[in-house]
Amino acid sequence: MKTPLVAFVAFVLTFQVADGKPVPKNNPNRKSDAENLQGDWLRISLQRNGQEVPSKSKYVLTIKADKWSMRSVNNDKEPISFKVDATKTPKEIDLLDLDGMVIPGIYKLDGDFFTMCLGTGTELLRPTKFATDKGEIIYVWQRAKK
Repeated sequence: MKTPLVAFVAFVLTFQVADGKPVPKNNPNRKSDAENLQGDWLRISLQRNGQEVPSKSKYVLTIKADKWSMRSVNNDKEPISFKVDATKTPKEIDLLDLDGMVIPGIYKLDGDFFTMCLGTGTELLRPTKFATDKGEIIYVWQRAKK
């Protein structure tokens, strides 16, 4: 029974934390979440108050460095800043809008899918789970194919 435990501990010890991001020791070139978020994403769903919010427009999210621009296919918007903290559970994201207001959220990045849950309302509290029971907004994005 000790063998599986020893193997698990050995596996866990093969990882180190660099700049707050887990990086396997045997692959120092592994990208951080901030690097993996770079590029274009297509919105595939939006939920609010537990309900899907329909949209006739297609939306594209473009992430370059620490700037974020969301637009409908025919409508450009100003980029806003964001930062992620992949060391937290769940992982945290903060959006800084053009007026300087911080919109707190959580996110998960799973291959070509990026899901974030943002706090809403006057208090703008950071969500603790991926749910819309307190008015949060959940976006699901899929990486755009080149």
